[in-house]
Amino acid sequence: MGGRSSENSKGRTSSRDHVFKDGMGSYVIHTIRGLIARVPGGGANAQLVDEAGRPMVLPPNAVIDSVTVQGALQSNAGTTATISVGKSGSVAFYLPALDVKGTTGVGFPNLSGAASPANLFGNQGSAAVPIFGQYLETGAASTTGGPWAVEIDYHYSVPQS
Repeated sequence: MGGRSSENSKGRTSSRDHVFKDGMGSYVIHTIRGLIARVPGGGANAQLVDEAGRPMVLPPNAVIDSVTVQGALQSNAGTTATISVGKSGSVAFYLPALDVKGTTGVGFPNLSGAASPANLFGNQGSAAVPIFGQYLETGAASTTGGPWAVEIDYHYSVPQS
C-alpha cells in the first residue's frame, strides 16, 4: 500500500480515517470503539455504542483487521464472567466468551483462539453490520468489574474516480 493521507475522499471518509492509495485504488482504514458494561447477574445482548452514544456499525464491505479488548477492572462474579462480541443473531460471532474474571479481565486479554479467522478477517458483506456485545456471569452476582472497551480496526476499498 502507498502513502498515508489525511484527506477525505469525496466525503466518504471521516477525519479519523486513514486513506492509503496504490495503483489499484484507495483503501480506508478506520477504527470503531464501544464499551461492554458489567451487569450483575449478566446482561442482555445489546448493540454497542461509542463514547458519544452512536451505534457501533461496520460499513458495507468492511474487512476486519483486528479486534482488541481492554478491561478496566476484572469481574468478581462468583464462578465465571465472560464477554462476547458479535452481530445481530450471533452475539459471539467475532469474540465468543472471553474470560474477564480474575486477572484475565484487566488489560489486554489473550484473544488467541477466540474466533474463527473467517469471521474476523473475511468481508462482512454488502450491508452495514451493527456490532453487539454481551456480559455474562455465573455463580454469585458480581459487585465490581469492567467496563471493557472493544476496538475493531477494519478497512474497505474506495473506488477510483
